[in-house]
Amino acid sequence: MVLKFKIHFLIDYSYFRRKLSYWSDRGVKGPNPFPIFGNFLEQIFYGGAQSEMNWFAKYGKVYGVFNGTKPVLTILDNELIKQVMVKDFNLFVNREKIKILHDIWGRNLFNMENDDWKR
Repeated sequence: MVLKFKIHFLIDYSYFRRKLSYWSDRGVKGPNPFPIFGNFLEQIFYGGAQSEMNWFAKYGKVYGVFNGTKPVLTILDNELIKQVMVKDFNLFVNREKIKILHDIWGRNLFNMENDDWKR
């Protein structure tokens, strides 16, 4: 029983370590994530806006964080945002969907994907 627990723990630990090294493997600075929660707990503790301001002051205009185990890149440079959203839009087509209760509201610019977004 103890051996089974240790094996599961090691597998889980290596899985989260690999998932949460996404930004560091790519050379992107950011706050250290906590397994399973990522940087979510820090956002709750300090408040979303305050934690973002702290990270901006510490890591600069581009940094990576985690919502759970999902990597999220934060860009605060106007020219880089313009390049991503306008010039290179075809490379960054889909985004995280906002859950909308009604289909009409779900057809807004922020929820469009693939060809609808390109059009």
